[in-house]
Amino acid sequence: MREDTLGPRVAAGAKLASLSHAEVRTLRMGLVSWQRDLMRAPALLATPGGLEEWERIGLLLDILR
Repeated sequence: MREDTLGPRVAAGAKLASLSHAEVRTLRMGLVSWQRDLMRAPALLATPGGLEEWERIGLLLDILR
């Protein structure tokens, strides 16, 4: 991992760790909704960056479990 991206990643991790249970649940529901929208419109996954977006959502959902 590049050092210039480590700082923002650590900051994002700290922010996620500071969320309340209700905030995590709300964030998770939003991510699931976003993922469903992508599944309903497969053309979005075919756009540049679409698959990467799908993978990022999945990663965030894994982190929030």
